[in-house]
Amino acid sequence: MASGIRITCPDCQQQMTVPESVRGKKVRCKGCGGVIPVPAGKLPDTRVTTAEAQAKKAAQAVPEEEDAQRPYGVTETSLAPRCPHCAYELDPPDARICLHCGYDMVRRTRAPSIKTYERTFMDWALWLGPGVAALFGIALMVGFYYYYHFHLPYQILSDKEAEALLADRLGAFQKDISFSAYMFHPGIETWVVVILIWLSWKCLKFAFRRLVVNYMPPEKIKEK
Repeated sequence: MASGIRITCPDCQQQMTVPESVRGKKVRCKGCGGVIPVPAGKLPDTRVTTAEAQAKKAAQAVPEEEDAQRPYGVTETSLAPRCPHCAYELDPPDARICLHCGYDMVRRTRAPSIKTYERTFMDWALWLGPGVAALFGIALMVGFYYYYHFHLPYQILSDKEAEALLADRLGAFQKDISFSAYMFHPGIETWVVVILIWLSWKCLKFAFRRLVVNYMPPEKIKEK
């Protein structure tokens, strides 16, 4: 028995059977001459395949139950702000400078990367040494004034003049005294103290900046 497609004319309601080869086409009704569209449907797969190909296709087929348990994967997308230059996430989100590429969000420019040498022990010694020397200089000035006030008179003057000078600075100069003793006049000593205090302040200020504020040695930039 020949197989075919049973169709009905929408105008005269006459039924007829058409062959499978006219699927998806239009035929003319034998009764009224109207045009009847034939449903396309799904044509059978007439391709010739080997047994190995059919077995491989069956092995790759995924059962519906298993396919339902493995839906399409959904990847999580981070909505954190990203750098417009390198697309890396900003850390923290409101950072002005990108830590990855150095892009400035305000100036809209990228800071150039600079390669530097690693700091060595000699770099630390040369940088911190002057600060330590400044503190040592303060101690030397204190020691110098002590020696100048108490011991130097015995080195320059006679013992009698030195003892009289140390006993009464102003009273010693009202007596007959040598000209060398004027090195230790209270007015001269006052200027010596003022100068030493000024130098000590400069040394202390330098030592504080070098040893506390800017204690890191400057970086040495590598030549390209």
